[in-house]
Amino acid sequence: MKIQKSLLAIITAVLLVVCGFEKGEASNAFPPSQKVSQFYGGAWAVFGDSNAATAYQGVSSLATSWTGVTSTQTGLPVYRYAVAGAQAIDQVASIYNAASVGDFFSNFTWALGTNDYRLYLGDANKQAAWKKMAMGSLEHLAVPSSAKYFASNAAWALTGSWTISGAITAGGTNVQKFASAGATASLTCPTGTTTIVYNSILSTPANGFPGTYTVSIDNVSQGTFSTEPTGPVAITGALGGVYGPSGYLFPGLSATASHTVKLTWVSGIVWNNWAACVGPWSINWPSVHVPGILKMTAAGYVTFGGSDAFGLAYQTDLLDVVTQLQAAGLHVNWSDVRASQNTATGLAADGIHLNDTGAAVFAATSADAVRASANHCR
Repeated sequence: MKIQKSLLAIITAVLLVVCGFEKGEASNAFPPSQKVSQFYGGAWAVFGDSNAATAYQGVSSLATSWTGVTSTQTGLPVYRYAVAGAQAIDQVASIYNAASVGDFFSNFTWALGTNDYRLYLGDANKQAAWKKMAMGSLEHLAVPSSAKYFASNAAWALTGSWTISGAITAGGTNVQKFASAGATASLTCPTGTTTIVYNSILSTPANGFPGTYTVSIDNVSQGTFSTEPTGPVAITGALGGVYGPSGYLFPGLSATASHTVKLTWVSGIVWNNWAACVGPWSINWPSVHVPGILKMTAAGYVTFGGSDAFGLAYQTDLLDVVTQLQAAGLHVNWSDVRASQNTATGLAADGIHLNDTGAAVFAATSADAVRASANHCR
């Protein structure tokens, strides 16, 4: 028994050193106010639609749903924020709320897209807006609240006239809006930063908040961005969602110098949400699992809309988002449930919801990714 305990102590010590920690404290030079706890809670939060919701459909019980089976296989308690019929924009408020509770959640799963592609169909502008919201949502989950520089943070250097607004506040976050021509907001990330994450707001045109702004990194322009989707097209969700996060990554920065991101008002009303600095301190940030997008049967497409081609197009966009986030140093894991899915045996009679067999396959495909998320160094 003593030998086993000694061996466990050695393994634990090695893991702490490999992960960049010793005695439970982060061993890097990042500002203390931006450090997060090494030891996250073991809870797992899931965002999605009816296939992941507590009010399950298709399966015989909550225990036989893919979230129930995965929870059993991984030993992680699951908190289901998923809602039947939800599109990506409909889960935003829940994502903001869950991601604002500190270290309670160590793992997240973002399982959305089916209701988006079946309702948006072949609209390229809506698909582009969905991709921005997917990026923004995954950023929001992968970056802990303690490492986000929200727009109300004094670290932002402001010029021009600004107004603090709680009109679209969610999950304890504050936003600011550009209120005058030439207004700017600048944030400097410390030496060691290799990627700057910027998370803005995307609003459906009916809200009346159109605006454009430029982003520069170290005085080099990264382009002009908009608070409305291209078109502009309406992106109101099936459950009433009207705001979504619009995510951007600015990677490839030298770790040997500090870097400054600057937002400059161009037109209209522009919302600043938050930014984050990715570097060696990010090793203990949360993990996010993305399982891809499920297929339906031919009859399911007739009843609910969409097609294999539309679903595959959204899946391709989603994998691109995950690949970018991984390259930027964020802990985002992918499992391709679409490739492992058998629509002939794995779906309920309605052709869209997983049955027990399909849920078991989904869980088998996802469990390792969820488990890897739970076990990554933090």
